[in-house]
Amino acid sequence: LEHLETLSTLPAEWQDRQTHKNGVWKAASHCSEIRLHPSGRLLFVGNRGHDSLAVFRVDEEGGGRLELARIVPTGGMCPRNYNFSATGRWVIVGNQDSDNLTVFECDVDEASLAKAHAVDCPAPNFVYPVPPPRRGRSQCA
Repeated sequence: LEHLETLSTLPAEWQDRQTHKNGVWKAASHCSEIRLHPSGRLLFVGNRGHDSLAVFRVDEEGGGRLELARIVPTGGMCPRNYNFSATGRWVIVGNQDSDNLTVFECDVDEASLAKAHAVDCPAPNFVYPVPPPRRGRSQCA
């Protein structure tokens, strides 16, 4: 392994923010999850505290270097986990502290997310995409 670069997942005004809880220093935001989009063209990083997803473009021809495309609010507090639909068209975010799931439509070419739906869900902590059924097979065993 070789270190290529260090990038922030937060906007400039959030750099180096901190808090103290029970006498202990803590960053005001920290990363929760890192996932590569099924296309391999985007990398997503969840920010707990800032409550956002950082979306990076992956430069496949440039050795995998990353470029921050945008930072998108997750529609809730403390994005604990998120995942992609099987096709990569949808991103589902589990916001643990606000008890909700937010669904975004993902445009890979634009590296953008558009909020499509939100639903209440008590303290979601893991999002797992259910794979589509295989052709010619019954969904029940």
